[in-house]
Amino acid sequence: MTINCLIFLAVGKLSAFELDKERFEEKKNAPAPWMQAQIDKDFSPFSKVTQKDIKRTMRAVNAQPAGAGSNFVHYHIHSGLVTFETNLGRDDHRILSFIDMIESTHHIVNWPDVDFLASVWDSYDAPHYLAATECPVFTMCKMKNNPYGILIPEVSFQDHRDWAQREVERAVLDSPWEHKIDRALWRGNSTGSYWGKELWDTKGRARLIFLTKERPDLIDAGLTGSYFMDKEVDRYLHQMEAFKDFIWPQDQITHKYLLTLDGNTFASSFRWQLQSNCAIFKQESPYIEWYYGALRPYEHYIPIASDLSDLVEKLTWAKENDEAARAIAESGRAFYLNHLTREDIAVYIYLLLKTYLMLGE
Repeated sequence: MTINCLIFLAVGKLSAFELDKERFEEKKNAPAPWMQAQIDKDFSPFSKVTQKDIKRTMRAVNAQPAGAGSNFVHYHIHSGLVTFETNLGRDDHRILSFIDMIESTHHIVNWPDVDFLASVWDSYDAPHYLAATECPVFTMCKMKNNPYGILIPEVSFQDHRDWAQREVERAVLDSPWEHKIDRALWRGNSTGSYWGKELWDTKGRARLIFLTKERPDLIDAGLTGSYFMDKEVDRYLHQMEAFKDFIWPQDQITHKYLLTLDGNTFASSFRWQLQSNCAIFKQESPYIEWYYGALRPYEHYIPIASDLSDLVEKLTWAKENDEAARAIAESGRAFYLNHLTREDIAVYIYLLLKTYLMLGE
C-alpha cells in the first residue's frame, strides 16, 4: 500500500521559542548527566537507522486498519530549516510548534541536519504499531517497556506554557508554605479513554471523586468537563456534584498538596506542578516522559498507588510530617528550575538529535 503523504515547507509562524544564549551555552557545555543517560537508554535497541527503515515503518504501520492513528510525521532538518511529510494537516499545531522551536532558535543552536520519524499523538505504544516498527520513533510519552519510542520534550502550546510559568512564578512568591491550605487539590477533565457504563468507576479520576466525597477534609477534587463519556454516567456524576469550576494553575498553589493523575496517557500538569512549591502526589503510572528518570520518589514527589488506595494514608502522613512534605515541595521546585526550563528543553533536544545522527553514520 502506498502512503498518501505530502511534503510541506514550514508555513506560518507562532511566537518565537526564545532562548537565553548564555544560559543555553552553559547548560549545553555541562548538561545534566541524566539527560544523556536517558537518551542512550532510549537508543540502546538500535545500532543504526536508515531511510529505508523509516519508509518501511511508515508503510507498514499506515497499512494497518487504524494506522492513521500513529500520527506519523517524517521531519527533515537542514541548515536550521524544517520540512516534513505527514498524513496530518499542514496546520497541525503540534507540528508547527516543533518547527517554530527549531527555526526560531537556529541562530543560537547549531541544530544537526537529520531526518527522523515522530509520532505526535499522546504516546506511541499500540502493540500492532510496535510490531511493525523498524526504526526509532520520537514520542513525547511512552510506556516504560517500549523499546522503539524515543522520548522528546513536548513543545506544543508554548505560548500558554510561558504564560502559565510566569503566573505560577508570581503566585509562588505570594503563597508561602505556612499560608497554604492544608488540603489536596485537583481539577481535570474526564480523559483516560471512554467513560462507559461498565468500568467508568475503575478509573483513577473517578476513584478520586469518590474519595473527595468520603474525605472532604483532605481532598478537594472535581471534574471540569465530561469528555468522551456515556450520557448516563454524565448524568449520574452531575447528580453527585462531581463537576466543579476550572481553576487556573496559579490559583491552585494556594493548597499545600496537588495531585497528578494520568489522563489519556501522561498528566500534562505535572511539569508546572513541580514549579509550584507544593507537594505533588503522583499516581503510579506505566507512562514516562523525557525527564521522569531523573525524579526520585519522596525527594521530588510523593508516589501514590494507581488505584489511589493509599492516597488518604499518604495525605495523612504529609499533614503529620509537615516539614518533610515541605522539603519534598521545595526539592520538586528546585528540579523544575534547574532542569525543566526552555534552555533545558533545547539542550535535551540538541543532545537527542546529535546522538540520533550518529546512528546514521
